[in-house]
Amino acid sequence: MHSRSLGRVFAVTLAALASTTGSARAFVPPNFQTVTRVSWTGHWSTTYGPMQLVQVGGLVSGSYTYSSPAVIGHVSGSVEGTTLRVRWVEGPGGAGVGDAWFILSSDARSFVGSWVKEGDSSPPNPWTGFRVP
Repeated sequence: MHSRSLGRVFAVTLAALASTTGSARAFVPPNFQTVTRVSWTGHWSTTYGPMQLVQVGGLVSGSYTYSSPAVIGHVSGSVEGTTLRVRWVEGPGGAGVGDAWFILSSDARSFVGSWVKEGDSSPPNPWTGFRVP
């Protein structure tokens, strides 16, 4: 394929990805790093407390607990490469709702990411974690 054709494919792919996110500030660039398929399943220590995730195929779901008194949150989403995109819901009656995205480290032992609350125009907040053995 010629470099001009590759450039067009990249531009079209990028435009398609941007149009599916619903919000420019929630866009996570695709992760083109080649890695061995690694599961997000496991226990994680995160910015917002312990989190347990289960991955089945390309889908991930789980829960996390933070604060005192404890607030329980739930996440569900999908994996593309080393990027996990989730919808989170937490608190009584789903008082908090938003989106988050995590990028797995090359050794699959930690992630960096961000979250946004639905309807909030503030910049994304950091959400990081490391795998608990």
